[in-house]
Amino acid sequence: EKPDLVMVTGDIVTEDNPQEAFSRLAAIFEKAGIPYAMVFGNHDSEHNLPRKEVAAFIEKLPLCLNKTDHSVEGYTNFVLPVYGKNGKKAALIYCMDSNEYSTLEPLIGGWGWFTHEQVGWYRAQSRKFTAKNDGKPYPALAFFHIPFPEYNNVWNNKTIPPIGVKNEDVCSPEINTGMFAAMLESGDVMGTFVGHDHVNDYIGVHYGV
Repeated sequence: EKPDLVMVTGDIVTEDNPQEAFSRLAAIFEKAGIPYAMVFGNHDSEHNLPRKEVAAFIEKLPLCLNKTDHSVEGYTNFVLPVYGKNGKKAALIYCMDSNEYSTLEPLIGGWGWFTHEQVGWYRAQSRKFTAKNDGKPYPALAFFHIPFPEYNNVWNNKTIPPIGVKNEDVCSPEINTGMFAAMLESGDVMGTFVGHDHVNDYIGVHYGV
């Protein structure tokens, strides 16, 4: 394959010294001459380097397009515009940090979720870009790590059955903070891509997304 861009959906590093591992990863893209962007998984900052410092480190790597928006919670929240041949904006790629683990333990365990602040950030970004495009939403894709609870609906869609394999449960958060609903209401995101369920590989549809 000769892509123009590679998106990395997290859980690249699960041990100490993430600088060494991310540098090795970066060397693959540098050798190929292909730019890439990355959203964090829950494992990428579990060890000897805080998430904030890991984010700062990878942003300096060759061909990495990450540029965290520090106005919102999380460390891989940013938007990549896609330009057409005429040099004008034609589409958007939303990159988002789906966080790590529950912040409400012991009441609620399991995986992290998008905060309401992040949902508001996405809505604001979408409104801004839509307004600049004469009120017409740009076609967009969204990349993050931990799947929405709605991924269960995707797998169970009897009208448009999914294609692919599902070898483990959908490991979504225990609570739903409404990011998928925000995307439906904003009308720009056509597809979402996640990396959390390591042995699931399927594509499906939920309310047109």
